[in-house]
Amino acid sequence: MGYDLRLHKDDYVNKYWSDDRRRHFLINEETSWPLSVDTNVWDSLFDLADRWHGIRAPKNPDEPEDYWGETCGLWQSFDVMTKRGEYFKPWVERAIPIAISLAHADRGNPYPTTVDVLGEENRVIDLPDGMSLAGYDIADSSEISGLTNCGYEPEEKIELVSRFGPMLNKYGLFSDLDRAMEFKQDCDLRVREHAPFYIYAIYWREPANR
Repeated sequence: MGYDLRLHKDDYVNKYWSDDRRRHFLINEETSWPLSVDTNVWDSLFDLADRWHGIRAPKNPDEPEDYWGETCGLWQSFDVMTKRGEYFKPWVERAIPIAISLAHADRGNPYPTTVDVLGEENRVIDLPDGMSLAGYDIADSSEISGLTNCGYEPEEKIELVSRFGPMLNKYGLFSDLDRAMEFKQDCDLRVREHAPFYIYAIYWREPANR
């Protein structure tokens, strides 16, 4: 399991999710707050501060360096992540802590990937108090989401909306693992350049103001 701090919807959704982008990348275009493991879909606080403002938290020699930045941009320790996040004010005050685990994985990629560092699928450990399942995302080994970041051709989207639209929750994720598996199998065939896809479980403390 890995951890991250992601942006609150008020800090990016209206700017990022234009009507055109929704038409091209979302099955349910009316999804008000699309969630994803993909930081190109749901920004990480740490990525935003570095990319937009050139700010990085200074390393603390008394803390383990457990940020998987080169592999998947997740943290091994929730406590260390939280401490580092305090450096990024004011954004951290509304940032959303999340945990990510593998729900299903096809092994065999020869390079270190998110799949490798997250460990065995269904291994949910050290889930912080108060967190619950937000839903399942389908993404490749580099966390590029097949659900919200590979795009849909107009013709294929008609069928996908009919097949999968009713299965998605209000955050654009699957709530049922079997349905997520169906979409994973569809992605493996439809988006072959990113195959194989994996199923990631996203946990969070759902904000009261959403």
